[in-house]
Amino acid sequence: MTQALQEAIEQSVPWAKPSILAKDYWNRECEEAIYEARQAYYDLLRERTIVTESRYKERRNKKTATIRKHQRDRFRS
Repeated sequence: MTQALQEAIEQSVPWAKPSILAKDYWNRECEEAIYEARQAYYDLLRERTIVTESRYKERRNKKTATIRKHQRDRFRS
């Protein structure tokens, strides 16, 4: 009974096909860092001041560091 059920599952359920563009290191923290950098960039475009420019550079650097950290951690695991 169990063997017949397993065979039926194997025949009817397709294997997952992850995208070739999918990144296995990507997570919520990367998404949030990108969102914050974009918001800071839009603020910079609206209001070109030293404060908005420094905030944008800070968030951009944080985004890059976050993505690199997760890439490195995934590579080492």
